[in-house]
Amino acid sequence: MDNVAVMMRSFVWGLVLTALVAGWAPAQTAAAVVDGTVKDGAGLALAGAIVTLETVGGAEQRTTTTDQAGAFHFGDVAAGS
Repeated sequence: MDNVAVMMRSFVWGLVLTALVAGWAPAQTAAAVVDGTVKDGAGLALAGAIVTLETVGGAEQRTTTTDQAGAFHFGDVAAGS
């Protein structure tokens, strides 16, 4: 009977520690980034192209311009938008 009590006590402590650690575990991030490159039909980078990022439903728009390599970047994009 003594082994059963030790096992139960260990199990309960395991549950308590799991519950405590779960509060510190990182969840999904609320923001992301969108990166890309704009190229023409021949596969050449398009510098100075205007890129617009729009939320679902069009409630919010963000615009940027590609660099010399045709690259663009949107930081801090809300997840699910």
